[in-house]
Amino acid sequence: MATFERLLHIDQLPYAVQWLSGPSSTPTPIVRLICSAISYYSAKLPPRDYLRAWITLLCQARTGWNEDAVTYQIVGTIVRIAFINDHQKLYEITSIVFQAYQQQMAAEKNQSKGILAMFSSDNSVSPLIPDSMLAVSPFASYIMLRVEQKSFNAFYGHFYETLGKKDKYNLDHAVKKAASKNSMALPVERIAVFRWAKLVTLCKDSALLPILLQQLTGSAYRLRKANSLNLCFARRFIDEPQMQDVMAECRKAIEETTVSTKGLSKAVVGWLFTKHEVTRTGFDFSVFDLDYLLQLVLAGDKNIWMDFVNMPHFTSEEFAERKLYSVTCQLSPKNRESPSPPELGSPRARGTAKPFPVLPVHSGLPKAPCLDPSTIFQQHVVLQMAAPFMSTIKNLAKQYTECGDRMDIDDDAYCKLIRILYQSTQQTVPVEIRCSYCSKPKPCTMTVKPNVLSPEIDVKMSQNRQKRIEFWNELNVSMIDQAAVATASMEHLSRLVSMMAAALDPRNRNSVQPTGHSLFYLITSSVGENELLYSVASESYSHSLRALGEEFVKFRPEEQMDVMQLALNGFVLSEPLVEVFTPEVLNSDDLCAAYRKLSDAVRMPERSKMALQLLGEQ
Repeated sequence: MATFERLLHIDQLPYAVQWLSGPSSTPTPIVRLICSAISYYSAKLPPRDYLRAWITLLCQARTGWNEDAVTYQIVGTIVRIAFINDHQKLYEITSIVFQAYQQQMAAEKNQSKGILAMFSSDNSVSPLIPDSMLAVSPFASYIMLRVEQKSFNAFYGHFYETLGKKDKYNLDHAVKKAASKNSMALPVERIAVFRWAKLVTLCKDSALLPILLQQLTGSAYRLRKANSLNLCFARRFIDEPQMQDVMAECRKAIEETTVSTKGLSKAVVGWLFTKHEVTRTGFDFSVFDLDYLLQLVLAGDKNIWMDFVNMPHFTSEEFAERKLYSVTCQLSPKNRESPSPPELGSPRARGTAKPFPVLPVHSGLPKAPCLDPSTIFQQHVVLQMAAPFMSTIKNLAKQYTECGDRMDIDDDAYCKLIRILYQSTQQTVPVEIRCSYCSKPKPCTMTVKPNVLSPEIDVKMSQNRQKRIEFWNELNVSMIDQAAVATASMEHLSRLVSMMAAALDPRNRNSVQPTGHSLFYLITSSVGENELLYSVASESYSHSLRALGEEFVKFRPEEQMDVMQLALNGFVLSEPLVEVFTPEVLNSDDLCAAYRKLSDAVRMPERSKMALQLLGEQ
């Protein structure tokens, strides 16, 4: 541990040097490399065990670990990775930090059992994260405050009971009462609401701000059990006179934030600094913005408000960290020469074996989509990867349809020209009338109406043909390459997701199911009229659905009813759906319900054919 401690701080300048040259960079190069290495290997190793091992290493067997800025910088990286992959439970990292904090508080309590402690009534414990460290890493501060709030449940129980007895009791009185009944105490400024308010103030420009605002709102408005009643103490907290400076700074920070929170910042300001008592009977929540969120908090809902979080921002940060480590350590594949030439006469020098053949790659083609094993657990990342390909296919299908309409117009014009290519004219021709062996024939004239080729129309028809040929060639040149790349990439991504999911163990396999489910139905929702007319798009989507369906729909009871309903609703690319419809895995009740729906659909002319196909799978 001494070596590890020295490694963390090895490139920090001594204080004497910092007086002359200024403070060390934050984070220092070694710490930055450690953070990027954690990001890189979390994608190569099982992330849960790997990150939990790092947290255990950082939090245990190190004195003063929670007063070290380097620790928070590394913990911030770990929590960011956990948040991306498991935003609800964070890989149970909080339990490790909780145990470490409990050990620290127990050690402080044992140290206070001395003669001098008999003359002191102060039984407060040090915070898990000091106020001076809150700004080091928003993610680290986020998890530390969650653990700290959980660590004082007994104190908060007595605290809320005192507040619930009489409205005239202020926070200071409630803190003293709770401290007298508990072995540890918290001053007013360390109440969870005010700790979250300080963190929001310091991290007003962090992309994590929506989650911090949720925690601030929850700590203020969540109903507390006090004297057998569920009470809300939001107004008692926020209107506390001695904490008005903290709340004023918090309000100013929320109002001045540059982070896009989709209206959440404005709504939270309205909730916190209102004069309404929201728990009174018949209160109209519509006076607030996003009032449904406040009602969820009051109802005890603890789901993370992911709709307001910019997850692509965190994902891009993670990719940048991995790339930094890969480039720094030269992990990218390169042809490297041997550092020392082989000895003369060695088998390697005499060998005449040729190297393995290299598959030629067209220099103009983009690389196929590439997925890290951890990426398939991130539903939004996979959908974002598929979105550009589907958008390209959609635009090409629309362009193809519009071009087809233009070709129809030119065809109609050509047909009209054919009808007038030969124009009727009136001519007078000399005719000689005579009988057989007639010696006196009679000359006369006759009017005829022959069809004569029109040179002007012939030129127009030639121009029309040339125009269509040029247009068709331009269409092929502009669309074929794009369509080939987009459709091949889409099919490759679908097969890759299916293959990687199939290779996982059952526990991790179930975690990937939402990704495959979302990608499958994203494709079905993207099939429109233009895609059906464009055979390239329809074939590509059929192959993609077939690949995803084999892994994420077939033999999965929870998917069968949705697939059946989609097919009965007239989804045109129904062949892949019929192939993956496996009703035999349904339980008896669902199987009977499916059979009844199919039996009813057989009697409907527009659904009977599809219903019979699905019944054939039973």
